[in-house]
Amino acid sequence: MKLGYFVSKKIDQLTKKADSAMQCGEYLKAIAYYKKIIEILPEPKEQWEAFEWSVVSIADTYYIIEDYNKAELYFNKIINTAVNPFIFLRYGQTQYYLNKIEVAKEYLKKAYELEGEEIFKQDDPCFLKLAIESSKATNKIKENDDGFENLFRLPLDYQYLEKEYMSLQYLWKPIDWDEIYNQYNLFFEKIPEELYSNSISFLCASAILESAINLGKTEVFEKWLNVIERLSQNRKDVEVVEIWKGICELYKGNKEEALKFFRLAEERGTDRILKHFRHFGNDIYDFYLKNI
Repeated sequence: MKLGYFVSKKIDQLTKKADSAMQCGEYLKAIAYYKKIIEILPEPKEQWEAFEWSVVSIADTYYIIEDYNKAELYFNKIINTAVNPFIFLRYGQTQYYLNKIEVAKEYLKKAYELEGEEIFKQDDPCFLKLAIESSKATNKIKENDDGFENLFRLPLDYQYLEKEYMSLQYLWKPIDWDEIYNQYNLFFEKIPEELYSNSISFLCASAILESAINLGKTEVFEKWLNVIERLSQNRKDVEVVEIWKGICELYKGNKEEALKFFRLAEERGTDRILKHFRHFGNDIYDFYLKNI
């Protein structure tokens, strides 16, 4: 389901104003714009992708200005349905500053196990330390009691796949693109077609394509783009497909084609999704801003 034309256009306008306010350090003004976006969303507001990223933007901005109580208030609106590692990171950091250390460890650990050390690069080293300590403690418990979280809500017969998927996280700390490409390819072959609608399939394919891009394997770009496009059919963030297409064109040296796909991504969602995309950091967003 898509938002109406006029609502989408209004959201685009408010988003640009919020981004401009953020760049100028006018944080409360930015928050007001994000709140306005939530106001104009049709009910039930929670069904729209714009609701989550607007709430996260508000919470993140409150975090930036060190109003941790309000940051927590807004994060709590979406944390139970969140899957984005950045949300787990910020929520964990917020809990840390509110002296809720055990909760902080839980969410910092989630961010670490999904994205590795890379996501902590620009933050105080204490957060990475807490995440690693928490992850090691959890793994030690699991060795003793074979605990299982079922993060991907897999059917009983396929829950073994989550353990195997999570066991690949060591490849991201530090990043080993060759091994990521090889091991995730092997893992993807084990995923039955009936699980293609599950996020584990999409995340696996995304890891393969990202590693292929970083290794310069242009000959497999089209194959994995087609796979990701197929896997994204039932996802809300369909604009991610356009971003992947744009990145592939950019890495092949086709800047105009890349910009075309990035514009499509913005039209389908928002340019905010170009920020901090996977392990490309802000490179994609910076390229887009310089060339639009």
